[in-house]
Amino acid sequence: MFRPTELHTDDPALRAAQDEAIGELSSAVHDVPGLSLLSWALVHGLVVLARDGALQSATKAASPEAAAETARSLTALFTAQLGTGPAAQDSGS
Repeated sequence: MFRPTELHTDDPALRAAQDEAIGELSSAVHDVPGLSLLSWALVHGLVVLARDGALQSATKAASPEAAAETARSLTALFTAQLGTGPAAQDSGS
């Protein structure tokens, strides 16, 4: 996923999976232009930070599990700000 040299962009199965993933993101953010890509960038960045141990270090998390919880919290905060996440739905937004 993180090595472009390993991707075979002409593979129809890969293209279909990419289209499906972007479609899911687009529907989650109600097709607001740019938000699906912004969402993808946010999650991609969190994955890279968690994978490299930087999220755990930056948040002074005691374990990888605690860093993963931080990533979930940040994602929930982001989606709540969009008015699409559980926190926004719970508050009636």
